[in-house]
Amino acid sequence: MYKQEEPMEQHQDLSGAAEEGKVGTQGDYALEAKDAAIPGEREDITLIRRAYRNLLKSIKTPLDEADRVSIRAAFELAARAHHEQRRKTGEPYIMHPIEVARICVEEIGLGPTAVVCALLHDVVEDTEVSLKDLHDQFGARVSLIVDGLTKLDGLHDSESPQAENLSKVLRAMVGDVRVVLIKMADRLHNLRTIKGMPHHKQLKIAAETTTIYGPLAHRLGLYKIKSEFQDLCLKVTHPEEYHEIAEKLAQTKRAREQYIREFTAPIKEAVLEMEIPARITGRPKSIYSIRNKIKHKHVSFEDIYDLFAIRIIVDVPPEQERLACWQVYTFVTDYYKPIPERLKDWITSPKANGYESLHTTVIGPEGKFVEVQIRSVRMDDIAERGFAAHWKYKGVKGLSKLKKDVFENWLNQVRETLENSDTGSAVEFLADFQSNLFAEEVHVFTPKGEMRILPDGATALDFAFSIHSDIGCTCQSVKVNNRLERLDYVLKSGDQVEVTTKKSQKPKEDWLQFVVTGKAKNRIRSALREEKRSQAEYGREILERKLNAFKVPVEENADMLAKWFGFPNRLEFLSAIFMEQVELSDLKRFRADGIRLVEIEDKSAKTDVEPVIPEVAPKHRHTNKPEVIINGEPGSYYQFSFATCCNPVQGDAIFGFILAQGGVKIHRATCPNATHLLANYDHRILKAGWGNTVKADFLTNIIVTGVDSGPGVIHQLTDKISSLGINIRSFSISGESGYFEGRIGLIVSNTDQLNLAMRSLKSFDWVSNVSREE
Repeated sequence: MYKQEEPMEQHQDLSGAAEEGKVGTQGDYALEAKDAAIPGEREDITLIRRAYRNLLKSIKTPLDEADRVSIRAAFELAARAHHEQRRKTGEPYIMHPIEVARICVEEIGLGPTAVVCALLHDVVEDTEVSLKDLHDQFGARVSLIVDGLTKLDGLHDSESPQAENLSKVLRAMVGDVRVVLIKMADRLHNLRTIKGMPHHKQLKIAAETTTIYGPLAHRLGLYKIKSEFQDLCLKVTHPEEYHEIAEKLAQTKRAREQYIREFTAPIKEAVLEMEIPARITGRPKSIYSIRNKIKHKHVSFEDIYDLFAIRIIVDVPPEQERLACWQVYTFVTDYYKPIPERLKDWITSPKANGYESLHTTVIGPEGKFVEVQIRSVRMDDIAERGFAAHWKYKGVKGLSKLKKDVFENWLNQVRETLENSDTGSAVEFLADFQSNLFAEEVHVFTPKGEMRILPDGATALDFAFSIHSDIGCTCQSVKVNNRLERLDYVLKSGDQVEVTTKKSQKPKEDWLQFVVTGKAKNRIRSALREEKRSQAEYGREILERKLNAFKVPVEENADMLAKWFGFPNRLEFLSAIFMEQVELSDLKRFRADGIRLVEIEDKSAKTDVEPVIPEVAPKHRHTNKPEVIINGEPGSYYQFSFATCCNPVQGDAIFGFILAQGGVKIHRATCPNATHLLANYDHRILKAGWGNTVKADFLTNIIVTGVDSGPGVIHQLTDKISSLGINIRSFSISGESGYFEGRIGLIVSNTDQLNLAMRSLKSFDWVSNVSREE
């Protein structure tokens, strides 16, 4: 076989398996499970043993005695440590680590070391077991990985505890990528069993997954896990839409399968005739991707033409992969007309996450568009298991160095981002890191023809920083395709970029407005801070000369003066002095009191109490303030208001967010800002719900799209809404190429009334979609 089955050492060994070893039989596994010391009730013990036996059966890698002993010891230690704990679902807590370990092995493809770490991943955080205990019993590698998976303590005063913890995981990933892969398995199992959690916690987990783990799974090539993340999060955030699409997919399953059989029949014949070993499958698109098409293209489920994709997987050696894939492509296009602009060749130029495949869209029977994906067994393995599968083919001949080093190159980029990140803000670091995770990318070239892969939206200045930090910092001008362009020129695939540098050039503040890569942002911020520190030194000297007149030192007074002059910190204040942005003549309003300055009281100031001027009440959205329950208490205990970014309506799923200036904002669970708030500011989120239903008015906006049937569209829409007794606050409409899109602001009492209005507008034949504005 052309595959290299034996795993290698870390980083060259993600499995951690021994070089040689005997394969345990299922009988051996069952004996281990039966003999393992498990505390607890008989029913629990039976359940736990069954789960542990399934875990052992899922390990296909040859194990030596040391591996077997370590796995059993880890299981017994975890079972003892967690024996008094239960999950929200009611099952023994140890079921979670066992299932995480099984996902690591069966769905990601990791080995024995990962199994041990997955079994132990919560013991340090949730029990009395310490990292030293793990180090003594299992060694340095296991304790290092478990430490990377353990949440940090003492983050209550942090700006964002979640960002701090995720930052720790990402930093640990650079040392051993299994840290983040086990974290993926942990998150996947938590999402699969999320029903046992309160809804507000489900929203937090879904937001964090959408913000970080989904993009990270994509970047590591874990497509199957990424799709499941997206579907499970959609099930939490938009349950009605999820179930509606799932139900429609189930209803159309038989017709879809019949169409796939009809479509693939001639291709199978051609492949058999040419004696190319291949298997052909048809699969529906994920619910998340279908919902995205409905939302962004403003079409109904029935109008989506590519609900499924055909996948053709050829089983040939690596040196024959490209030829075989293109041969299959010719078979497909011989029978069905291709759409040229939909051809994507990721075999010649793989994605930055290692994804290789040939994609095309053809016109199949009945004039339907069908997406066809053509790849080899190796490519499919990497597409499904990503980083973990990549290492299996590291030593395989016939692969280019680019394909072999794709993940090492990315990890090096992550390492650079981490090394250059001295911002001190985990939220800022996380935001920069996310720029390395986005799906789309562009391929650009140096004047010597060297290819660089950058995120979509990257500028010429990002390119300069990707070559070297010093080249980016001293970049004076750029030429793109031999034409002089601005530094903020947005690159397109195929561009050739030449950078001109100048030693006297320095990074500028406005550069941060258009660069998108984490490396560029971090290096620019670092250079600007260094410049600011230099300015602050000169500013300090200026202030010191001024304070000499008072005979007081700078150190004891700089912070107080910075605050008095309205600056956030000493550095900004001293830098502003150097830039002549501070009126130091105002120091005459102070006097010396020992070594400190104190403000001189202004005796001429009036001591009368300033009259309270009543505020003019803003225009209400609510005639009566609705009753809201916050953290189980009446909302009247809190100074709450409704967020205008999402306009919650009575009946919506909602949560509260504590404002920095005090008070609580009530947001919809599906608010456009919800994901960011829930993922980064968990400690400021409050559980919220509606109290007794009251007669109240809520402003909400809906988007209506459809075919422009001529005069009378506006009249028909407004008449339909008015007939329901619903007031229209605003109405705007625009039309182009026979289609229209209208935005209607409605005053409703609750979600029932809103849904009634939306259903009524959908009843028009010429209305294609009605959705709530998000």
